[in-house]
Amino acid sequence: PGIPVCTGEELIENLSKQIEPFSPKTILGDEVSELKRNQDSFDIKTQKGQSISAKTVFVAGGVGSFQPRKIRLKGIEDYEDEWLHYRVKEKKSVTPGFLMACILWPHLIKISSNKTSIDIRKFYRNIDFVLKAQQKYTAIPRSSQSYIKDIWILQLKLQSRIKRQPFKLVNHRRFRAAYDFLIVRERASSENTYLSDWWTKFQVNDEALKNSLIEQRKAEENNKTFGFLGELR
Repeated sequence: PGIPVCTGEELIENLSKQIEPFSPKTILGDEVSELKRNQDSFDIKTQKGQSISAKTVFVAGGVGSFQPRKIRLKGIEDYEDEWLHYRVKEKKSVTPGFLMACILWPHLIKISSNKTSIDIRKFYRNIDFVLKAQQKYTAIPRSSQSYIKDIWILQLKLQSRIKRQPFKLVNHRRFRAAYDFLIVRERASSENTYLSDWWTKFQVNDEALKNSLIEQRKAEENNKTFGFLGELR
């Protein structure tokens, strides 16, 4: 009330200032796993093993917090559990940055490619352009922008797999997100390039298998094109 327009980040900052006089204890990065009511309080346990006693409990949940908010497209249910997955339903988290990376990727590809491949120079130049253009409609925090850029740029390296680079990539802090993004791209393009399968196998804790995959990659034809044909159309 009384605030005509504000971003989610600004709202959180204002609410934090509002509750400062009460000196609240804030717990982040944890989830409530158990809630029991006693005579005059509630006993709360979290997934990380914390125990909390509270006289009052407020449950704040938006649409989609407890059940998936499904996409309203005719026939979309035919693709559920095939390439359409509702992670909330499966009790899995999805970061806003990952969702934004997925939403903006088709436009980035469209303005950075011709009909057969992606122009790498255009791709790098257009990353900031696409994010800046989206800022007119959606507030994207700097941390999320960095996250999105890492995911997009890692797609190049996940495809190239040059020399010993894969060993370094699996230790990259954004590797898991980039790997998941690669799977989304591959399935959305309806194209099985076995690239995600290659990375799935490479993550197995078997040094002999990893070296075998590297040698296999060396023996392949050096293809410098980037992108799946399905996403270039």
